[in-house]
Amino acid sequence: VCLHVRRGDKIATPKNQERYPNLAAETSPEGILATIEPHVPHGSVLFIATNEPQVRTFFDPLREHYEVFTLVHVPDILNPDDFLGSSLAMIDYEVLDKCQQVIPTFYSEHTKGFDQHITLSKSDK
Repeated sequence: VCLHVRRGDKIATPKNQERYPNLAAETSPEGILATIEPHVPHGSVLFIATNEPQVRTFFDPLREHYEVFTLVHVPDILNPDDFLGSSLAMIDYEVLDKCQQVIPTFYSEHTKGFDQHITLSKSDK
């Protein structure tokens, strides 16, 4: 299962915090778990495409229930320190495109591979 967790730029400024008042909580590990747990069995592999600045450790609480991977967790294949953030985003999008099940951040985005519309946030993009 692939998750697109858009946080970094959306919660970093007061203007965006006003526009997305619940996004920090909805995309926190606890918020993500509450959203996906009814739909994604424990033990499943999660690939998380994200712009979360603390990506190396931020999603660690999800590891209690899932096998969690991001681009920083495969340095033998791809060293994220060698790429611009925009290049990493393109790689994330390519992985999301190939994933059979995708849960996006925003309500206005398309869910893939589930019988119902599931998103991490109730906000529109």
